[in-house]
Amino acid sequence: MNGSPSDDDVVEALLAEALVTLQARHPDLELPDAATDASARSEAWRAQVAAWRREAELAAEARIPGHAEDDRDDVLARAIAEALAATAVGPPPDDPHALDAHLRDLAAQLAGRDLALGRAALALWDSDGWHHRGYASPHQYARERVGSSLAALEARMALARRCVGLPRVAAALDAGELGFEAAALVARVAQRSTVGSAGGA
Repeated sequence: MNGSPSDDDVVEALLAEALVTLQARHPDLELPDAATDASARSEAWRAQVAAWRREAELAAEARIPGHAEDDRDDVLARAIAEALAATAVGPPPDDPHALDAHLRDLAAQLAGRDLALGRAALALWDSDGWHHRGYASPHQYARERVGSSLAALEARMALARRCVGLPRVAAALDAGELGFEAAALVARVAQRSTVGSAGGA
């Protein structure tokens, strides 16, 4: 689940774009039944897969431990609790300069938490933890347990994975010198040698 489209997805997108362009230039063009049928079959297949996923998630609901259960063994829940306990956020100050400093401090804390969340999620995924907790899919776990989309969680895991080989990026993220998006961009293209020459990124 690295987010890159498959060859089939690319070909389908190119064919769809060509068909739309052709229809725009020739509005009286009638589609052959095969194209319409293929589109309908494709849509029906997507609907069937979605129905199967919903069915599996509903069946898993009975096996999912209640939220009142002791979560100390849940790596992700523990990491989030530690991150929240590390900073007590009070009401924002009234002074614009103090408010600016407060906002920057919160943004720096958030960047570090993104990396901590990614690391904890990686540990959970590596141990197949979402499955062991009784969830039918990683989508269901992310949505119901973490309150996040799977894509957002995967982006944080990808950054955490890349930061293993880029300790200066990880340190800058932890220190709040880089935000999540900037760190993700740097980590996608950086190598250990290029980060070292970038002046501390």
